[in-house]
Amino acid sequence: MQEFEAILQSAFRVQSELQSMMDHVPDDMPFTDVEIPLKFNDNGYIIVWQNNCARFTPSTYRLLRQLWFAPNRSRSKEDVRQDVN
Repeated sequence: MQEFEAILQSAFRVQSELQSMMDHVPDDMPFTDVEIPLKFNDNGYIIVWQNNCARFTPSTYRLLRQLWFAPNRSRSKEDVRQDVN
């Protein structure tokens, strides 16, 4: 669970930095979608993107995979706990 909390803290930090940057972008500036493809290796609980990779605990890996493939799905904390255990 500590690994998951560290990931969440990093995500919140990145989100805050992005929001700060976006505050300086003009409202009429056009944007294009950017997608970073991820590869999930179920055998080693590894996620690969661009020239990077990271190994996770099985429960953290399952949670990240679940969130990646269902980004618009709302989940309660209890549901998440049940899914990763």
